[in-house]
Amino acid sequence: MPIKELIGEGDPTKEVIKVVKEEAIDLLIMLAHAEGRLEHFLFGRSNEGLVRQMPCSILMVKKETEPAAF
Repeated sequence: MPIKELIGEGDPTKEVIKVVKEEAIDLLIMLAHAEGRLEHFLFGRSNEGLVRQMPCSILMVKKETEPAAF
């Protein structure tokens, strides 16, 4: 599966939506976790605005903080 890295300038929400439309992306995978400083700086108080405006499906993936004990 090819992976492409893109770097853009501007409002993060608008830039992500623009790339999703331009690249015809049908699934966006995002980390679902408590927002840290970087996420707060990039997306504001929450990712809710991004999620509501996204023109494709979104898969939220929980990041495990520690290895799972079996």
